[in-house]
Amino acid sequence: MKPKYSADFLATPIVKMRANGSRLIILTECGDVKELNYDLTVRGECAPKAADFFRFSNFYDISPDCDYLAYTQKGTNKYALYDLSIKKIAFENTLHDSELTCLRFSPDGSMLASGGTDGKTYIYDFRTKGVSGTYGIRNDFITDIAFDPKMDKIAVGAFDNEIRIYKIIDPDDVFTIVGFDEPIMSLRYIKDNELAVFYKDGGFLVFDTH
Repeated sequence: MKPKYSADFLATPIVKMRANGSRLIILTECGDVKELNYDLTVRGECAPKAADFFRFSNFYDISPDCDYLAYTQKGTNKYALYDLSIKKIAFENTLHDSELTCLRFSPDGSMLASGGTDGKTYIYDFRTKGVSGTYGIRNDFITDIAFDPKMDKIAVGAFDNEIRIYKIIDPDDVFTIVGFDEPIMSLRYIKDNELAVFYKDGGFLVFDTH
């Protein structure tokens, strides 16, 4: 099978991409952001200040509507929300006590979860301008966060080999999945109660979290 479109203009690896309608946003390892049309021609590009798009990290995320890029600012306890249409930082936040290691938009883009080397997890709600959390304090840094499709719960993975699942409206309502031999590296809900887990040695599991 031959591809309908192809592009070979990138000099460095792609670390993340997101599509919405005819728009495709890609991030490259060298710190560039490119906006492509449906046929993979370049619509626009930029290089957000202090962005670090390392391929084996969750230090950044693209909003579901492809309008915003959230990224941690290396060496600080700050993250930025970058408006891709005007190519400027629209919002910055300093919830954590030390560097951040994870950012994740909710499925509808209304919330942004952050995790850091301080072991804390917070959720910022753009609608209310309010903050929820902290969702526990871990013994090691946060590696990934996943919102469930209904946005009732978040799953939080860390380098302490545990997954904790919280009710968003009640950080004290939590249950924990333990027994992993390696740190959790990536989490994704694939259905309402099915959580895909990837851990450090390449293992892959799916849990029914109902």
